[in-house]
Amino acid sequence: MVVNLIDNAAEALETCPLREITVSTRMHQEAETVEICVQDTATEYRRKTKTLFLPHFSTKDRGTGLGLAIAARIVAEHGGTIHAEDNFPVGSRF
Repeated sequence: MVVNLIDNAAEALETCPLREITVSTRMHQEAETVEICVQDTATEYRRKTKTLFLPHFSTKDRGTGLGLAIAARIVAEHGGTIHAEDNFPVGSRF
């Protein structure tokens, strides 16, 4: 799941002058949860965040559009949630 997010970030960075991917984790002891964050500096953010996680949705010319749908299912099966947001000043954060 995390590998898919990193692959997506790397592909989004192919044409960007600044190419950074950051993977971080944070423990929330009171909730007994762990947050995993993958963020990039891609200039394009996919604003249709609800459709990003639907099967067969893709912003790319190639691929099946199943990567984020599968990632969302894996996260849900482990009792978690996944979402996308802007990574200010530029990029995406999952």
